[in-house]
Amino acid sequence: MRRSSGFTFVEMLITVLLVLVVFTGVGGALRVGKDSYFKMTKQAEARVLYSTIANVVKKDLKTATGIEGMKFYNQERKYEMEYVNTDEGIFIHNLATGSKSESLVSKKTKSNGLHGTIETMEFKKEEVPYVQVTIAIVDRNKEEIYKNTMNVRCVNEEGE
Repeated sequence: MRRSSGFTFVEMLITVLLVLVVFTGVGGALRVGKDSYFKMTKQAEARVLYSTIANVVKKDLKTATGIEGMKFYNQERKYEMEYVNTDEGIFIHNLATGSKSESLVSKKTKSNGLHGTIETMEFKKEEVPYVQVTIAIVDRNKEEIYKNTMNVRCVNEEGE
């Protein structure tokens, strides 16, 4: 019996299957890495957006009086205002003129379809009055990416 050089069909089939298994494993590992990267990037952007919103809310509420829900008088802006949640984010509604005057954050700050919502805003009249605000950052699909509750001390001792 004469043996010819080369590979048999079975050897070739096993080699192809092993190569496919290796490539599938490498592809899966790359996909997990890519998904983790995008998830971490989205969470980082959500935290930056939260920080921006929290700074504006703190500044607005620090000198607020007459707080009822999301309505209050802002002594710095010199008008009664209300925070309004929309699909594009949080807007400041000027109650004196009735206009939805401005977005709480600039369009430059918004990225990857993330926007903030104020879930709760409650005035706490205690020894030191403060406002408790819960802000959530959501994506286009309304999936919550980041959420935090903060307390803002009112400079006006009565708070109202």
